[in-house]
Amino acid sequence: MKVFLTGQKQIGKSTCIRTFLERNKIPVCGFQTLPVYENGRRTGFCMQALVDMAGNDRVFSVQHDTYNEVIPGVFDDFGCEVLQKSMELPGHMLVLDEIGVLEKDETAYLAMLKEAVHTHRNVVGVLKKKEAAHNDWLLHDPQIRIIDLDEVSFVEALGLLERSWYHTNHTGCVILAAGNSARFGGNKLLHEFSGGKIIELIMDKVGRLPLSGVVVVTQYGEICRLCEERGMAYVRNEMPDKGLSYSIRLGTEALWDCGNILFVLADQPDLKTETLHRILEAADDTHVVCACAGGVVQNPMLFPAAFFDELTELRGDKGAKSVALKHEMKMISVEESELRDLDRPEDLDKFE
Repeated sequence: MKVFLTGQKQIGKSTCIRTFLERNKIPVCGFQTLPVYENGRRTGFCMQALVDMAGNDRVFSVQHDTYNEVIPGVFDDFGCEVLQKSMELPGHMLVLDEIGVLEKDETAYLAMLKEAVHTHRNVVGVLKKKEAAHNDWLLHDPQIRIIDLDEVSFVEALGLLERSWYHTNHTGCVILAAGNSARFGGNKLLHEFSGGKIIELIMDKVGRLPLSGVVVVTQYGEICRLCEERGMAYVRNEMPDKGLSYSIRLGTEALWDCGNILFVLADQPDLKTETLHRILEAADDTHVVCACAGGVVQNPMLFPAAFFDELTELRGDKGAKSVALKHEMKMISVEESELRDLDRPEDLDKFE
């Protein structure tokens, strides 16, 4: 998960993060920003490290009547040291409370901050609600979610944090890419489309999701090599003639330790990352979550662990939909055009 809270002053951003971390007993690294007082008067702010350091806090600003004056070099020195030590703890939640405007000229710190956010698996922070060009990348990165407490309640924000944490650390994804492409007359997934191969479009979209693991199930050596190039796990389906059910079984077994598995077809080039996020956000322990267009249940589909046994018992060309239809579902409505799949060469005209 990579989530930042924003909103007006004193609305509860830091309290929401602290409540989330304490309720879920999550180990942390990173830093928090605290006020400094002398004789009952606020004199500035300090960065308090959430990692073991010789001195765990450092004052970085001096309070004047109408503004805060930054102390040069504190972010580039102490801040970089905190981030470096935090990146040595990949299993901890990286807390960045807060990202503001005073650090705008601390170039080494800003570069390391960006690296830490991109490389750390779990990140939660506070983003000051004030325009600052050096923070624009946070607003436009598709892997980062911004929650505005001026628009949602404290309880809603807390729930969003907990669901994002659960999905990131408990949900896996299977990309189904083992079909024979008989009607296409060749491996359609390797067809060049919109600047890359069709399979790569899906890999890119899935790669932007907060997932604990991704597995591609395929019979094709070329796709296996693509997975290796991207550092993406795969399972080779040596018996594709057993039908779609066998690919589902292989994928489910590969991600058996997950709390949920999202199944995505590799030949839906118009599928939106936003739709996949919506499916993840609707997940719980008891419902199948699926896309729905025109009242018809379709892929992608997400299954909680309670249904894994049924998925591995499928045989022949029966897909996951046959399991979904036996149970209560949450349906995510989308435009029918988004879920079109690619079967024949002439279908390319629908997408290009």
